[in-house]
Amino acid sequence: MPYLQSFNEKNASRNLELVAIDLGESEDKVADFSKQFGLAFPVLLAQDQSVIETNYPVRFLPTLYLINRQGTQVRKFEGFHPSVLDEIAQQL
Repeated sequence: MPYLQSFNEKNASRNLELVAIDLGESEDKVADFSKQFGLAFPVLLAQDQSVIETNYPVRFLPTLYLINRQGTQVRKFEGFHPSVLDEIAQQL
């Protein structure tokens, strides 16, 4: 998550909106985690996991989706390596 926070800060002027979705944790636990890591982007709680799983299936954690302004999925990244963020920045 620190990599995502840093990425969010570096790209704030590029009209990027970073949103995390949590599956299965309580609101308090997510709030504590966000505070602990200083996350400035929203972490949404999935009320109905089946909706998320149907539209944005997750096999590996983390899974990143790049979604354009029209709401269309442009790219999916499974797992994480810092170079993924460079690739995403190039596509902005």
